[in-house]
Amino acid sequence: MNYLAHVYLSGENDEIRLGNFISDSVKGRQYNEFPDLIRKGIILHRKIDEFTDNHPVYRQSRDRFKPGFHKYAGVVTDIFYDHLLLKNWAKYSSVSSQSFIRHVYVLAFLNYPILPVRVQKFLPFMILRDWLGTYRTIEGIDSIFERMAKRTTLPAESGFAIKVIRENYEEFDKEFNIFFDEIIDFVKDLGFDIIR
Repeated sequence: MNYLAHVYLSGENDEIRLGNFISDSVKGRQYNEFPDLIRKGIILHRKIDEFTDNHPVYRQSRDRFKPGFHKYAGVVTDIFYDHLLLKNWAKYSSVSSQSFIRHVYVLAFLNYPILPVRVQKFLPFMILRDWLGTYRTIEGIDSIFERMAKRTTLPAESGFAIKVIRENYEEFDKEFNIFFDEIIDFVKDLGFDIIR
């Protein structure tokens, strides 16, 4: 799961949302340096990642990207699943996706001083370029893949990714909806309320 899905799965508490949002930049037991509810969000993020990585439907989606992305196929799948969350947003939330995304940006900005340095560095660009809203279109996802290939070790295979997405879009969409309903149940079983 990528940023949008992680924050959505955090429920209504902003501190838990913030912890889930920053978790990838919090290593090991560094979560102990944060207040209780932010720490709870960081731990929730890790549990979501573990559930996701072991889910057979998610793996089925991920494996389509493996020929071009190998060990990074999960990164591509996570980003594409955020696109599918936006596509299916009305099924999962009564709040508009634009309002939700705006709230995430404001929440992160207002808590800028306590964000990990890595998040502080990318947050202005995330907000300015509306990364989360960019997931809404295939072209937007393509631009994300291209940018990531320039600044990370993600292979420069955006053309391959978009071809796989276009050829298998309906199957991906079905898989996402099966998976997302199950991960919502998983998070609820952990004691988190997800208000639709």
